[in-house]
Formats: sequence, structure tokens, C-alpha cells
Amino acid sequence: MNNQIEIQKNSRRNQFIIWFVLLQPLVDILTSLGIIYFKMSVTVGVVARSLFLCLIMWDLIITPHWKKRKAAVFYVVILALYCISFLGLIIITPDNGTIFTNIKQLFKIVYFPLTLVYFYQMYKEGRIIIRKELLSKVLFIYMFIIFLGFISGTGFSAYSTRVSGNKGWFFAGNDLTAILSLLIPLGFHVTVTQFIDSRSLTKRLFILFYFFLIVFSTTHIGTKAIYFSTLVFFFIYGVYHGIKFLSQKKVFQIGVSTTSLILVALMLVSMKFTPIGESFNVLQFKFEQSTEETPPVVVEDPIEEVIDKDDFTDAENEEMEEVTESSTYRVANWLLSNRLDKALPVHIHYMDQSAAAKMLGIGYFRETGKIDLSTQIEIDFLALFYRHGFLGMLIILLPMGYIILNELTRAFKHWRKVIGSPEILVLLLSVMYMLAFALITGHVLVSPAVSIFVSMIIVSWVESQDRSFHSKSSELNYSAYRR
Repeated sequence: MNNQIEIQKNSRRNQFIIWFVLLQPLVDILTSLGIIYFKMSVTVGVVARSLFLCLIMWDLIITPHWKKRKAAVFYVVILALYCISFLGLIIITPDNGTIFTNIKQLFKIVYFPLTLVYFYQMYKEGRIIIRKELLSKVLFIYMFIIFLGFISGTGFSAYSTRVSGNKGWFFAGNDLTAILSLLIPLGFHVTVTQFIDSRSLTKRLFILFYFFLIVFSTTHIGTKAIYFSTLVFFFIYGVYHGIKFLSQKKVFQIGVSTTSLILVALMLVSMKFTPIGESFNVLQFKFEQSTEETPPVVVEDPIEEVIDKDDFTDAENEEMEEVTESSTYRVANWLLSNRLDKALPVHIHYMDQSAAAKMLGIGYFRETGKIDLSTQIEIDFLALFYRHGFLGMLIILLPMGYIILNELTRAFKHWRKVIGSPEILVLLLSVMYMLAFALITGHVLVSPAVSIFVSMIIVSWVESQDRSFHSKSSELNYSAYRR
């Protein structure tokens, strides 16, 4: 009897998570409309994700099972103590912006480690299942909305100038790019298998449309990150299955390989007449500009667009000029789309702070001169380091670091099974993409709209390796309620 009640609770928990995840594109659309048309500071996304976070923390801690979750509960307590210390430091430190600004930004930061801890703990107890098909469906919804926005002419532009990219009805183009880049490998893996195996013409046509949406989205948003990551994935996936076909001679594998390489060709051809081609033209222009010792025309210094030199001392300005004039900095800044220019003033400010601020973080500023320091750093690891200090960054990244290191150790130990499992390789590639985007483009670990999918991908990777390595990680036999 007790077991049946437990299974029903687990089933309700899974259904709640499924619906919340499926509604993420709608939440993002309502957030976009609220920001663009109503200038809302507290958006639908903030409210919905705050409620979700409160509910899952209640489910994790305020239940009879909390004694089984000592490690998870201990981490939540440590994170809470850090948050209190961080906000206390902000209150007693002048010119660190309003407490509301810092609370709002702090919520965005802690959303990732807390959702990851929850999903991981519940999976290990056998109480939730992260279905790959669910993430594949969410990916379709995002891509279809981009397509609808484009063909109806109502989609928002992904760029303000030069590039005519379209991001559908979504506001945050960087968040959208990160979501699609992380979900496309898994979504394609799920659907291409169905495409090859299915004998239904209707289903095959629908999946072909799914493939079309992948190519359309990656080329029409106009961002280089999603285009490169998807192109590399298709190529690796196609070559991988081609090699497997040579050794195993299965028709399924050559079908998957051929489909993947055809999509590579379509993406390359699409460059000539889609926004991604314009994006690369701009990239080439900026590279030529950044590597010229003496530009033939007078152009505005990129660093002047980000900072007001009057806000810094002469010594600080000299330090920034010495750094920014080096060829190494200019090329790296070009590769990172001027993100180093945006982080440099924060670095200068951070170095002048007290030891407590360097450990707990300098917080979020509303505005200093021409800089909005609360939003300018678009490299996640730098943002965490400066905003939350050395100690804060370690605490926030602890769950992710522990899980990834543990799973990589297991993967090396069972490397033959990893190589033989396309699913594990796809999820591993998504995790590598996540780390790369957090380092290069940002908006991955510090954006709740993206980080919930990061948490699910990581736990899905754990589940796939458990299944492949025959690990008995679940305390419950969840096959009874997985439907």
C-alpha cells in the first residue's frame, strides 16, 4: 500500500516537471512581451521560475525523506549561508546598487545549482525520470516558434545592426541560442532514430520537417555559436555512424550517417542566402580591423563604447590601455565578440576591493558612468568570479563540478561502452558544449531559462551511463510508474 502511494507521488512529480518544462517556451514568450511592450522589471519568467524553485526546494527538504538527503540538504544550507553573507556585504558596502537588484541577480545564479541538486537527488532515489523525448519536444516548440515569427514577419530581430537575424518571439537571443545549441544534438539523436526505423510516411514527413527546422533555426538566428556547434555535431555524428557501418555493416547506421552529412551540406549551402552568412562577413571585417596596426579609417575605439574613462583614475586608464593595445588581447577580444572589453572595467574595480569582497563578490551595480555593470559580463565563469568572489564561485559550481568529474571518471573506466553508445556520446558532447558556451558566449549557467536544461542534460547523462554500465543507482523500481 505504501509503495503504491509512493509510486503515485512520483508519477505526479514527473507530470509536474514535464508540464513545467514543456511550458518554458510560453514562459519565455510572455517574458518577452512583458519586457518589450510593458517594460516589466518583474517578468512572468521571474515569477514562474521563482515558484518552481520554491516548490522543488520544499519537495527536497520539507519532507519525511530529508534524512536520506543529508548531502543535498547540507549543500542547500551552505549555499543559503553564502547568500546571506553576500547580501550582508552588499548592504554595508556603499555604491553596490540596490538590494533588490542584487537579490534578483542572485536568484538567477542559484537557480542552476539548486535545480541540478534537486534533479540529481530525485533521480538517484528513483523518483523522477529525465526523458530524452521531452527535451526533443521542447526543442521542436522553440524552433517552430522561431519559424512562425519569421514567416509571419512578426519575429524580433536578433541584431540591432548589420545582421538580419530573426529570433522569433523571444527576447533574449543569447539565451535562445544556448538552449537550441544544447538541445539540438539530443533532439536529432532521438528523431533520426525514429526516422530510420519508422514505416509511417506521416511520421517520416513530420521528422523531415523537424530536420528542416534545425537547419532553418541555426542559419536564420544569425549567431555563430549555434551554427558552428550544430555543424560540428552533424559532422561528428555522421562520421561516427559511418565508421560503425564499416565495422558492423548495418543499414541503419549508413542511413543515420547519410542523413547527418546531408544536413551538413544544407547548412553550408545556406550560408550564401541566410543571416548566418551576413554574420560571418561582419566577423571577417572585425578581424581585419582588430589585427591592423594602423587602421586606414578612423573608427570608434570599441572600449570607448563600454566605459567612460572619466570614471577611472589615470593609473587605471593606463592599465586598461596597456592591456587592450596588445595584439593577443585584440585577437582574443575579437573571438569573444568584444566581451573582454566589457569585463575589463569590472576586473579593475574588483582588484581595488577588500578581501571580503574578493571572497564573497562585488555584487551587481545599477550603473557607473556609461557602464551597466549588472549585465555587461557575458562570460559566465568571469561573471561568477567577479560578482560572487572566489568562495561564492566555488560554492555555486560545486554540484556541477562534482557530478561532471565523477561521471568523467566513470566514462574513462568504461570507455569501450561509452564509444559504443551514441546516446552517451551525444550527451557528453552537449555537456562539453555547455562548458564551452559558459566560457565563451555566456548566458548558460547564469540564466534560469537555459540552466534548467543544463541541469536536465547533466542528469540525463548520468542516467544513460548508469543504464549502460549496469549501475544500480535507484532505490525504487520506477518502471511501474514511468508511463
